[in-house]
Amino acid sequence: MKQKLLWLALVVATATQGLSLAAETTYPPELQPALQEAKAAHLAAELLTRYHYKAMPLDDGLSGKIFDRYLKSLDPEKLFFLQADIDRLAGDRTRLDDAIVNEELTVPFAIFNLYQRRAAERFAYARRYRCCCVISSLYLFKGRFQLSGFGCQRHRRTDT
Repeated sequence: MKQKLLWLALVVATATQGLSLAAETTYPPELQPALQEAKAAHLAAELLTRYHYKAMPLDDGLSGKIFDRYLKSLDPEKLFFLQADIDRLAGDRTRLDDAIVNEELTVPFAIFNLYQRRAAERFAYARRYRCCCVISSLYLFKGRFQLSGFGCQRHRRTDT
């Protein structure tokens, strides 16, 4: 009888510990631009616009290209950012040139902090449903099943 009660207590303790870990999503600390980084970005922009062999002015067109490449370098497979995030960040698309010239790097750092937050949410989601998501990725590897979202058919995210 004592052994059954001990096993029951162990199962309950393990289950509550697992639920508390699955419910929490720890986010990395938000990064803030340092003064040296802002000055370095301004200096790099000055050098590239004045002394590069193909002189390109730092205008709204180049700002849009920088914005697109920055997002693509952070999330090339489009796994982390939501469409709502991209729509919200699109307003800053033509402001990156002015931000670099004025040594105001809050926009690129805000984009990176949002990326870190989405990645932490995605990893927490993967840990929560790891049993069947591993199986679904094996099915994808063997060509039996096409995976269009993240996770298996039962736990696929619908907000991406």
